[in-house]
Amino acid sequence: MGQLQNKTTLQKSKNSFLNEIRGRLLEFSCAKAFASFYNVEFEFLESLDLNFISELQQYQDYLKQNDHRSYRYIENAGKELIKKIELDKTSNIKKILMTGQWQINEQFKEADIVVQGETEELYSIKLIKKNSYINSKSAGIKSLFEKYFGEVEVQRRLNQNVELYFENFRIDFYSHFDCPLDEVNFLELIKKHKISDRPGELPSELSQILFDFYKKCIDDLHHHFSSLLKKDKEVFLQNIYPLVGFGNKNLKVLTFFHCQNFQTLDLSVHDWSILKTSNVKILPVSGNTSFLIELDHLSLQVRVKPMNSYLAPSMKVNCSVKFKDEK
Repeated sequence: MGQLQNKTTLQKSKNSFLNEIRGRLLEFSCAKAFASFYNVEFEFLESLDLNFISELQQYQDYLKQNDHRSYRYIENAGKELIKKIELDKTSNIKKILMTGQWQINEQFKEADIVVQGETEELYSIKLIKKNSYINSKSAGIKSLFEKYFGEVEVQRRLNQNVELYFENFRIDFYSHFDCPLDEVNFLELIKKHKISDRPGELPSELSQILFDFYKKCIDDLHHHFSSLLKKDKEVFLQNIYPLVGFGNKNLKVLTFFHCQNFQTLDLSVHDWSILKTSNVKILPVSGNTSFLIELDHLSLQVRVKPMNSYLAPSMKVNCSVKFKDEK
């Protein structure tokens, strides 16, 4: 069992690393394509840090050796981008900036590429498996409502409940081992019983205790989202724009879809107008960790996840979207 878990963990780590370098190389491929189209490729390449270029070269070499199909996919992505979106070659474009891996300025928000001329064009680049949700925002559960909705009191009540739910989870966890709470701390307890602090590596009976904690948290989130929607639909919509990935109204989201073996390349382009809606519906909680907010043209999934470890009540709220015009 232990060997199987280790193998699964290693595979997840490899997949995570592959996804990270694919994302970086895709951003570079698109930025380079913009620069070539606007005849500023030399200036673009000159503006890049030498260490960053070296890192990209290592990523390219690794992907070419270990996943040639996705390497070819990314090589072709820039060309597909230029064919898909309407660009004006006579525009007075001076700079192409890559902002996705290090934020140059808060004003760019979710943008990965900025095309600068007399005006600024902002692009967010996504790479996702076909028919999957696209990650749009990750926020802390203890700051979500205050930061994005300006709801200080709602946030205070939620934080209070999360602490209470976590304490109940901790009590149930200790009870499973017939261990008094004051005997050892949480970390010492799992070390004593040779248990990982990673949620995905817990045995099933302990996973259920953890899922009960998640369920209470997502139920609370669902309640507060529903209350805010009922309070004022227009204000609610304005506040969820950053959660959908449109913190800046000038942003365009370029989503590259791929199949399992990266043999087909599809690209969709969406801007802020996709958020215009006459209907907003919050569906019931599904399972232990998530629920959907349905708009006319997209679905927003809200999901709770721990911050790598379940030993503290710090949790992430992961938001992801699926556009309804995707086939």
